Amino acid sequence: MNLLSGLATSYIESWKRSLDFKGITKRIDYWHYFAVDSLVLFLLICLVENVVLPFALISMIPRYAMANRRLRDAGYSGFWIFIILLPALGPIILFSRLIQPTKNT
Repeated sequence: MNLLSGLATSYIESWKRSLDFKGITKRIDYWHYFAVDSLVLFLLICLVENVVLPFALISMIPRYAMANRRLRDAGYSGFWIFIILLPALGPIILFSRLIQPTKNT
């Protein structure tokens, strides 16, 4: 599987599982989704400004679900997602949790 098909597959699967807050998401799938979603958002900002806000709001659902499953895969509770609400340090702490490898159980 080449990189583009891997990115596309991860992105499509993430949207299919957008309301699934159980289970796990592997690190590579999370970052593939994050990269493609960020690229889509950037392209929408550049090309079609009036759909940026609706897309950004709708894409928050799979982003939150993916982060929740990714945290679980790394051995943390899904509630760690709320650390992002802590100014300045919150995003840094969350990022450090999201890049952790899969925890062996």
